[in-house]
Amino acid sequence: NWLMLKYLIWIFLRFIRIRERMYSKQWILLFHLRKGLSTSFWRYQKIIPPKDRFFADPFIIKKENKYFIFIEEFIYKNNKAHISVIEMEKNGKFKKPVKIIDQSYHLSYPFVFQYENDYYLIPETCNNRTIELYKCTEFPFKWKFKMNLIDNIDASDSTVFYYQDRWWLFANII
Repeated sequence: NWLMLKYLIWIFLRFIRIRERMYSKQWILLFHLRKGLSTSFWRYQKIIPPKDRFFADPFIIKKENKYFIFIEEFIYKNNKAHISVIEMEKNGKFKKPVKIIDQSYHLSYPFVFQYENDYYLIPETCNNRTIELYKCTEFPFKWKFKMNLIDNIDASDSTVFYYQDRWWLFANII
């Protein structure tokens, strides 16, 4: 009985390893460019990253008849992410992501907004214990660090909102 149990455990573990190779856990992006809200997933097209990474937290800016999709691009072997942008034509044809902001620490949630004809980006920089602000110098590929909005804070998903002549900052404090 002991040998049979040992053999069944070995088969079960081998089955799990085979399934893990067949079904990798990977986030993808879906998009639908037709007007109106679609209620059917079959209408959505996929942007599938290479198997060594995933894409997450898309922020989309439409400019000059193109879509610019700002994403977190997480590389598994580095165990950290940087911020990239995917350029998409109005017909849905898209280019490979281009890395635009990279640091020695993890970056995610690229909150992009426009103010007085300039674009700004606040990535999640929780691993650095800051909330950072970047300004676009050449849209969409060149960004320059502007300042730390807040230091010594464990915050994620920082989002700003301008309302009644005031800036509001919302973040998840960890």
